Amino acid sequence: SGVACGGDPLTRGLFQPRTRGPRNFLKVAVTGANPWNLYSIYFLPVGGDPVSDKVFVGEFMTDAAGDTGGSVWVKDCSSTFTPTCFTSTSRSGRVDMSRLGFTIPASGQFLVYSRGISKKDLDGDGIYETWKTSDNTASGTMNNPTLWGTGIGYDGVQFISAWS
Repeated sequence: SGVACGGDPLTRGLFQPRTRGPRNFLKVAVTGANPWNLYSIYFLPVGGDPVSDKVFVGEFMTDAAGDTGGSVWVKDCSSTFTPTCFTSTSRSGRVDMSRLGFTIPASGQFLVYSRGISKKDLDGDGIYETWKTSDNTASGTMNNPTLWGTGIGYDGVQFISAWS
């Protein structure tokens, strides 16, 4: 389960490491977070330095209700940084944690950072109708801020979930 740390709301959170043969994947389920929010996940081993020892795992996005709609695969969409990559239910793009450079099974924490809302409410009616992308569509490149080098950094951590 997740522990809320930052300013984002969270009703419930669940991280589910999954082993498939020699590969290790991560599923996440959240409810009650910000709508259409992009979150980046880092793994920090027990005793690790949060500056130098954190490892990027992947990202997930919430839906209009601020939920993941059940368990979703944590994905690395850096090569196709579009809403379509994150909202797709296909297994393409899911992160194999066994290739990230830390020993599995591992003991540590998943640090979940907010990358901000990915859709815009243009008229203030509470309906997010336009993607915040290069062309305002789900296939455009997302315009969410990066974590490092923009002043967001460590203050952007929203949730922490232990893994052992």
